[in-house]
Amino acid sequence: TAILNSSEISAIPHKSNFYADEKIELKFKTVDSTGIKMILENAYGAIALKPSIQNSTITFTVPDFISRKTGLCHWSLISDDEKKLEGSLKISPTETEAVSIESYLGPRSITAGKRDYAMHVIAPTDEFDNPLPEGTTLSSIYQFGDNINSTPITLKNLIGWQNIYAPLKSGRILVMATCRERTSKEFTTVVYPANAVDFNISFERNHDYADGNQVILFSTNNIKDEFGNIVSDGTLVSFVATNSEGIQLKAVGTTLNGIAKARFLHPFKPDNWEVKAYVTGTAESSVIRLSFRVAIKDYQTNFNKETSAVEVLEIKSFMEQTAPDGIPIEIKVFDAKNSLVLQDRTTSRLGQGIFKLSREYFELGNYSIEINVAGLSKKMTITIP
Repeated sequence: TAILNSSEISAIPHKSNFYADEKIELKFKTVDSTGIKMILENAYGAIALKPSIQNSTITFTVPDFISRKTGLCHWSLISDDEKKLEGSLKISPTETEAVSIESYLGPRSITAGKRDYAMHVIAPTDEFDNPLPEGTTLSSIYQFGDNINSTPITLKNLIGWQNIYAPLKSGRILVMATCRERTSKEFTTVVYPANAVDFNISFERNHDYADGNQVILFSTNNIKDEFGNIVSDGTLVSFVATNSEGIQLKAVGTTLNGIAKARFLHPFKPDNWEVKAYVTGTAESSVIRLSFRVAIKDYQTNFNKETSAVEVLEIKSFMEQTAPDGIPIEIKVFDAKNSLVLQDRTTSRLGQGIFKLSREYFELGNYSIEINVAGLSKKMTITIP
């Protein structure tokens, strides 16, 4: 609407509300059209237009790149560097079905339990990329399992949005949007199980002998969250075994179908273990206790005076078989005053082990020897000549 009066130029009445891409012509009556031009301004910038002239009528045609953009468009009619008339136009989005829907979903992974959620944001535009007017009705539709839910949304501040809360079960949620019979592309958010809850563990072993050779297998039951979902594959589970001396042994397993496994070697000497497993920061298992018996049944000891060597021979395991290589053998040597003068360690090889006593180190005389093979101890007395 013109807000300035001019006796030289008058506006021919025209409407002030248009739809995007509608042809817009502004006409004026004038006696002298020399030097007349129009300045158009909208949110994208300003442009100067020259008129087409027919008799005493001048016509300004708004170019497409302005008429296709919604919002207020201000015009000013200039003649002889003086503003003669001015007014404004309002351009609204088209009402055709040619709608484009930009939609976003995030985060793309959430955890089960009604506490976590993904946000579905919808930004529909007309065919010229103009935001649709406020109050436009949209729909956010999502599917999980056998259920499909549709939520109506009213456009506000250029967008519509909807929170999609995680169900109690793990799985995938498919999400899409509709507006004016048009649909968006499909999005997916993955619902992962929540934090693990306490669980149980069990073990398997061939025997309970402390032979330092066999493997004991620890397994969890199906680890689940508070809603009964099996935890995600790859969840880290730490197994901690504490022996009778308070020393802790640790092994780590990862879950597959909710079950994690870890392996420990049997100890070399009789022992009692307490074993517990942990999912760090969230859950722990019950404690299981197990014991190991002496595996070494017998062995022979001998002192070779020619080589000054203490020999541990014919180490026999629990079935009278030759003990496996690597069995720890410890020796303690005490002098006549019962003072410890040597403590050494070796491992078995082909069922025997040898400790050489250097004549340069040991004085002549009698010594008490204590030998321990995997928890089985024997004593002997020797004389170094």
